[in-house]
Amino acid sequence: MGPRSQEAGYKDAPIILNENLVPGLGGGVCQVSSTLYNAVLLANLEVTERVNHSLPVPYVPLGRDATVVYGAVDLKFVNTTPSYIYLKAPVRGSRITIKIYGNTRYKRRVEIYTKTVKVFEPKKKYEQDPNLEAGKEVVKQAGKRGYRVETERWVWNNGAVTREALPASLYKPRDEIVAVGTKPVPTTVTPPSPPPDEATPPETPPPAAGEGEPSVPPAAEETQEPPPTPAPPAREEASPSSGPLTP
Repeated sequence: MGPRSQEAGYKDAPIILNENLVPGLGGGVCQVSSTLYNAVLLANLEVTERVNHSLPVPYVPLGRDATVVYGAVDLKFVNTTPSYIYLKAPVRGSRITIKIYGNTRYKRRVEIYTKTVKVFEPKKKYEQDPNLEAGKEVVKQAGKRGYRVETERWVWNNGAVTREALPASLYKPRDEIVAVGTKPVPTTVTPPSPPPDEATPPETPPPAAGEGEPSVPPAAEETQEPPPTPAPPAREEASPSSGPLTP
């Protein structure tokens, strides 16, 4: 696939470096080489060079990946049929499909079997972190298991099956890394409480409106008798004279 460069259209993506995932230019090209490797196996072609990743990858089964690094690690195969072959690799969205065309007279039924023969448990490592408070721990890298995987290719021809052992794949475990804080924790000083005899008595909150006022009994009303009814004035009556009236 040639050297990885920005001029060639490569972008940054995760790559495996020293058993760690780090950003790198052209990360993800191994998805193409791994897809090609599986197409070559199923086409019953001979693989002459192939290297698996140092860590398991999620896009193909264990034992069926192939990594490439320009100028260092390569994937090579040979056309073992008496006729020519033609490769086509269409891309749709984020998916690539690799097809190998050739003379169908040499087409065989092929199946790939893998078997995990050993599992390697990850270790836990602690690293001091001066930016983390003392007494705290943070997992910086999750641990992952490692595996040893054996792969076989079964080829049927006229009812008979041939079993071919392919190179085994070794995947290293990924240790768990835990950061341990060493940063001093600031001490908080709390002033002592005053002794009971010098303690300030609690303030009594003012009474709410309408509460706490002394209750005044209602004034007694005086009962007054109605004034006496005055007697009618006496009427004088003239006494009749016994003599005659003088005009």
